[in-house]
Amino acid sequence: MTTVRYEGGIPRVLHDEIEAVSSSTINLTSASTPTVLCNALSNPMTVNLPLASTCEGIMFTIKKLDASANAVTVQPSGSDNIDGLSTYVISQQFLTVSIQSDGSAWFILEVSNTDVNGEMSARMEADSTLQSSISAVTTNAAILTNDEVFADTTSGIITLTLPASPATGNRVRVLDPKGTWGTNKCVIARNGNKIAGFSSDLELTVSGDSVELVFYSTTSDWRIP
Repeated sequence: MTTVRYEGGIPRVLHDEIEAVSSSTINLTSASTPTVLCNALSNPMTVNLPLASTCEGIMFTIKKLDASANAVTVQPSGSDNIDGLSTYVISQQFLTVSIQSDGSAWFILEVSNTDVNGEMSARMEADSTLQSSISAVTTNAAILTNDEVFADTTSGIITLTLPASPATGNRVRVLDPKGTWGTNKCVIARNGNKIAGFSSDLELTVSGDSVELVFYSTTSDWRIP
C-alpha cells in the first residue's frame, strides 16, 4: 500500500514502512520499504543494498526474526562498505541493525539486541579483521584500529598516535580511568590525517572525560560523533 502525506500543501508519497520477507535474496532500492523483517528459518538470506551514491540520507532497518542458524547477510553494492566492512552479518534472533548512506558509504547508526555480545559476534563474523581490543596505557603508545584505550596520565602527559592508514568507519575510543587528564593531558596525535576538520593534534584536558573518533576517508578526517 502507498500512503500520501501532505506537508505544507505538497503531497509526499510514502512507501510501505515495514515488510516481512523470507526469500534467499532481497534487492533493495532507494524506494524500498525502510524496515525489513527477515525470516531466515528456511534458508540463509542476503539483503543487497543499493549503491550508497543513489541513497544519500536514506536509512534502512533490518531485523532477523527467527532463531535458526541461518544468517542474514547485509551486502553493499560495488565498492561500498558498511562501517568499513565488506558485509554485515546478522546471526542472532531479533538482532536489528539500522544503517544510513552519506552518499558514498553506509554507516551503522544503531544495533539493538537483548544480548550485547550478539552485536560483537555479528561484526566479527562479517569481517575477521575487526577485532576490538581494550588496553590500559601509562606511557606513549600507538592506537590500533577499533581500539578502546584507558589512558592513565597519573605519572605525566601521554601521547596516543592514531593509525596512519585507517578506512572509513574505523573507530577508536580513549577514556580517562583515573580522572587525571585535568592535571596531565592526553594528546591524540593525528598521524597525518585531520581531527574534526583541523590539521592539529587533539588535546584532552578534562578529568574523567572520554572521546570516540570515527574515520571518514573521503576527507581524511577523524570525526567526533
